[in-house]
Amino acid sequence: MWIIWTHADSDVLPKILALVQPGSILLEQMRQVGLGQFPDLSFRSEKAHGWEFLNMQKVIVAVCLLGVFQLQAQNQSKQALAAAKLDSKWTALVGEWAGEGSGNPGSGAGTSSFQFDLQKQVLVRRGHSEYPAAGGRPATVHDDLMVIYPGTGEESRAIYFDNEGHVIDYSATWSAGGDTLTFLSKPTSGAPQFRLIYKKVDAQTLTIAFEMAPPGQAGAFKPYVSGRLKRTKEG
Repeated sequence: MWIIWTHADSDVLPKILALVQPGSILLEQMRQVGLGQFPDLSFRSEKAHGWEFLNMQKVIVAVCLLGVFQLQAQNQSKQALAAAKLDSKWTALVGEWAGEGSGNPGSGAGTSSFQFDLQKQVLVRRGHSEYPAAGGRPATVHDDLMVIYPGTGEESRAIYFDNEGHVIDYSATWSAGGDTLTFLSKPTSGAPQFRLIYKKVDAQTLTIAFEMAPPGQAGAFKPYVSGRLKRTKEG
């Protein structure tokens, strides 16, 4: 990469900008951040084989400044990576859980787990529940996987998959006190809206409620299944 600085007149500078390869860093930008004055640059344009060449005098290739920019970019990248991680509230879920629930599918029992992955860039929830045959309904087994990842501000994001072929995109928000976690899907035309709520009873107990709003009735949630979870293993 070439780093070129110029103290050219304002009517000449646009011509230079048009001739320099994209990706060059022109140090008139550096001057704006207080790096001082630099030597004048004279130039002329020639055409050869369809390419424009720039003959320049007093061009300074600032290799040391390139190193400064690279270091700054690395630091910004590290800061962005740290900011993108899920915050400490999520650690309350880490571990393995077991419980019972009831609702539209009937009464059943299941397990779930929450584990950080990818150096805590994501939190993975896996769920398994079984509902015995009852009331003319056959026995069913439900397996699901959810990947929770950083979003913007206080809001995180999640994507859910299950063995029935459902895929749901959620926003995920903790209450100010950190005792309630709400997953909310975006209303979509012709499709239900979903809401999944976890509430802390104590450090080892959660309640869970899964709700649905009919198509075209965003926010009109009705219970679908609810239950209670006890932690069986710390993370």
